[in-house]
Amino acid sequence: MTLVRVNIDEYWEDIKEGLNTIQKETHEAETPEDVYVACINNEAILWIDKDIKPKDGFLITQVLKRNFSNERYLLLWIAWYREQSGADKFQASIEDLARLLGCQSIEFWTSKKEIRDHGINHGYDKITYKCVKEI
Repeated sequence: MTLVRVNIDEYWEDIKEGLNTIQKETHEAETPEDVYVACINNEAILWIDKDIKPKDGFLITQVLKRNFSNERYLLLWIAWYREQSGADKFQASIEDLARLLGCQSIEFWTSKKEIRDHGINHGYDKITYKCVKEI
């Protein structure tokens, strides 16, 4: 596996730009600082690839449980790769990681069709659309 679990304090300056870019593109409520706190509190894990500079690619995951079945799943919370093909390189590592963490499945959410299509091309099923109306 090429992914390595690391301490966010050691790589914070390297990954902040990617986190800011993702927030601007997705308009998610979490700030980069929220992500930092989640990692510090062991609610999320920062992974880097030994062969890629952290500013060019990193992954942040969470191990979560389904409400009723208690099934563990790996949430790909944040994935940042400068190259569009970056995620292709790490799919096998992500699957190994999920098994290592005792997860039965892997999940990600996105508002971008090209990311959804990437998932479908790697065997993920499209499950739902998320709709929100602010009032």
